[in-house]
Amino acid sequence: GKTKSTKSGEIFTDDATIKEIDPKNTVDVYAKVADLPNNGGTELSVWFNAGLTIYISSKDFPAQYAAADKLLRDFAGTVSAALLAEELKAEEKKLKDFESELKDLEKAKTGHDKDILNAKETIKKQEDNIRKSEEEIKANLKSQEDKQKQINRSEEHRVGKECRSRWS
Repeated sequence: GKTKSTKSGEIFTDDATIKEIDPKNTVDVYAKVADLPNNGGTELSVWFNAGLTIYISSKDFPAQYAAADKLLRDFAGTVSAALLAEELKAEEKKLKDFESELKDLEKAKTGHDKDILNAKETIKKQEDNIRKSEEEIKANLKSQEDKQKQINRSEEHRVGKECRSRWS
C-alpha cells in the first residue's frame, strides 16, 4: 500500500496487503503516535479498515483481530529491541569513556607517585647536604677558634719580643 501522513498527525496506508489479517483483500491502516507525558513513552493507536466503514474488532472479526494484535505485539517487540540496542550502545560508549577516564586518572596517579618519590629523594639529599654543611660549619668554627688562638699566641709572642727588645 501507499503510506502518507495527514495534517492531523495520523499515518494512513491505503490498500495495504497484510496476509496475516486478510490473505485475499487489502486493508486500509490508520495509525496515530502520541507521546505519553507522564512516563516519556509513546502510545501507538492503530485501526484496520476491512472495507468502507468496517473496522476489524475482536467482536466482529476475532481471527483478523488476533492477527492484527500479534502483528502489533511483534512490532512493539521489534521497536523495544531496537530502543534497547540503542540504549545499550549508548551505555557501552559511556562505559568506554569511563574506562578511558579511569586509565587517564591511573596514569596521572602514577605520575604523581613518581613526583612524590623524586621530591622525597630530593628532600633526603638536601637534608644530607644540610647535615654535611652543619658539620663543615662546626669544623670551620673550630678552625676559626684554633686560628684565633694562634693569632693570639702570635700576638702575645710578638708583643713579648717587642717588650724584651725595648728592655734590652
